[in-house]
Order: sequence, then C-alpha cells, then structure tokens
Amino acid sequence: MANAHDVGFVDFSSTQVPLVENYQDRPVKSLVLCCIELATGKRAIIEPGQKLTLGAHELRLDARNCVQAKLPLKDDLAYIPFQRFLAGDIPANLIQGKVVIVGYDGPKMHSISTPIGQVRAHRLFVYELQSIYEQLCN
Repeated sequence: MANAHDVGFVDFSSTQVPLVENYQDRPVKSLVLCCIELATGKRAIIEPGQKLTLGAHELRLDARNCVQAKLPLKDDLAYIPFQRFLAGDIPANLIQGKVVIVGYDGPKMHSISTPIGQVRAHRLFVYELQSIYEQLCN
C-alpha cells in the first residue's frame, strides 16, 4: 500500500456504482473514483449523499453515494490480452499516456446479470468506469 498511487474499494452488483463506500464504518473512495482521479489528475470533492465535484464538473449522488452507469448496447469490450502486453508486441502509442487496468477476463470469472445480459465482473467494472468518466468529464 505504501507504493500504491491510491487504494479503492469495489462492491457492486448492478449498474448503480458507488463512488464512496463504507469500510469499517468509515467512508472510503471506490476504485472507480480512484481511477477517475488518476486519469484526470484531479482530486474529487465529495458531499456525501449529494454530489461529487471534479474541477468544473459534478455528478449527483444518491443517498448511498451511487451514480447510475450507462452500459453499451452489447458486451463488446475491446482489450489487449495480457500475454501480448508482456511479450512486448503492443505498439507503445496504444498505451502511452493511458491508465492501464489489469483484470482477469477468463471463463471462470463470475458474471453479473445486467440489462445487456450476463457480463463478467471485470468487464462490467470497465464499462461502469468508462460510463462514469464520460458523465463526469464530457
């Protein structure tokens, strides 16, 4: 933890994405919020149960500090297989300046029921992260 950029928590089972969660009765940032702060280089200002402000942008939070994510029409996430990344055959311009998320996406990963069907957990996390980022930064 001492060498990590940040520490965030993930606890989701739907498209209601928590941006602040409770850990040992204390509010903590979710992994989604940590990723958005890292990608933008800005710290969020959180008013629990009301809103989250990031620079000039804000998102309304529900009473549970959640935001509704919008999923794509179908589960068609494009990604770079980790073994290709490790082999070094990925052009640098595909990853330079980007936040890289490493996650297992094999057939043994548990799936979550969504409006677009069963989606494996790490894929759902990426879709939700992208949706919240777009809502907050566009």
